[in-house]
Amino acid sequence: MLGSRYGMSRHGADKPPRTATVIDDEDELYTGFNDVSPALDTRSLREDQAFQQTLRTAGIGRQVPSRMGTGMFRLGTVSVRGGQSRAGTAAARPVTAVRAAGYTSTRDTPSREEKKEDSVEDKIKQMESKIMTLVEESCVLSAKSNSEEENDSIREQNLSQALAKAQEASTLERQLIRMQEQSNLGDSHNLDLTFAVLCNLADQYALNEMYTEALNTYQLLTRNKLFPHANRLKVNMGNIYFKMGEHPKALKLYRMALDQTPTAEKDLRMKVMHNIGLLLVRMGKFRDAVTNFQHIMHEQGDFQTGLHLVLCSVALDDAEGGKAAFHAMLDVEPPVYHHDITIDDENDAYECVVRDVVRGDKLSRWSRAAAALAERCLALAAAALMRPHARTQRDDDSGGTSWCVEALRGYSGGVAGARLELGSALAALRGAAGAGSNSSAGPMAAGVRALQRLKAVARAHPNDRVLRAEANADAAFVAYAVIVI
Repeated sequence: MLGSRYGMSRHGADKPPRTATVIDDEDELYTGFNDVSPALDTRSLREDQAFQQTLRTAGIGRQVPSRMGTGMFRLGTVSVRGGQSRAGTAAARPVTAVRAAGYTSTRDTPSREEKKEDSVEDKIKQMESKIMTLVEESCVLSAKSNSEEENDSIREQNLSQALAKAQEASTLERQLIRMQEQSNLGDSHNLDLTFAVLCNLADQYALNEMYTEALNTYQLLTRNKLFPHANRLKVNMGNIYFKMGEHPKALKLYRMALDQTPTAEKDLRMKVMHNIGLLLVRMGKFRDAVTNFQHIMHEQGDFQTGLHLVLCSVALDDAEGGKAAFHAMLDVEPPVYHHDITIDDENDAYECVVRDVVRGDKLSRWSRAAAALAERCLALAAAALMRPHARTQRDDDSGGTSWCVEALRGYSGGVAGARLELGSALAALRGAAGAGSNSSAGPMAAGVRALQRLKAVARAHPNDRVLRAEANADAAFVAYAVIVI
């Protein structure tokens, strides 16, 4: 123990030690370490009455509670972290003028950007982004309803969800306008966003068969001069009136849209004129419809317009006009058909997978559908051009069918003409069997002629496996029927 080793008393060095101790030379270095000079000894100042009176008179060391209280309040309100003042951290750290060395806060100090609230411009941008997201989601759901793979219940559900998102986007867009007006930022409003929101809302109303609401929404766009390109939406309004059965209003809107469409937008003008022609056909005005369809075939012909022109000519009993329309259809460039990839080895799994993937591609399916539509339009137009008296004649080739077959024989490899030849042969056989005869020589002769024509079609197209299979199957059934007869 230190007290047992040192015999020096605390009261002074002159008093002899109580016990005799042996002091080493090394311990003499620390002798008097705790001794204090009498001039620096402050232990007796608390009992010094004169010194304490001097302090009270001079005001040194007096506490000022009012000033310190104000300072404490200011310290507690300046530094706010997460809704709590610095006074709440007194238990963790004393309030001093100098920061404690090595002090670390238990909470992360937020940055200046986090403390700063979002400005009005930032809120406007965030709301615009949310509105555009809702519009995109509504369009995607609406596009899913047009898919052939979806059933009716899923399609109706997608349409209802698309309408709900379109309505929500419209509500947020109105709130955005009010926010900008209150902040004196009305001039910076995005008009394209408003147009997209209202146009999508009107489309969703129309798809959900809410025609009155759709027309009111379209009128908001067409009557507003801030949207210079809204006049083309009158085509959509005309389509709605057409579905509602109000043909005069639909025709008026179609013609207004056509007058306000620039001549540079040729595709849109042709589509509007096509709608006008179909509406005139529905109203029974075939002459006016022929004029519209002829103009379309002259400017930008397609197979559907040519078929409609042929049908109008047949309705007007205009044979020459029908033939001219049919020749105009043959002048239309056929759609490009994506054939299957040729495979050298059927046992190669990789090549088979590639062929199946390409065959199931959307572009391939669209091209096949376009080619099938073109052939169907040609076949229907040829069937419409058959003269009624030609079917009753004994030799069917003297009628309109032979002329159409010859015209189609040099078109698109003769496939459309071959299919028409198959149909005409079977139609002649049915006509002969339905007419009947006193003897069995009439149906027998018609069956033999049909059999010969079917075999000729099969021999003329050796590379088309589908067409050759159809011709051989029909020939087999006709041969069986002839033998039975």
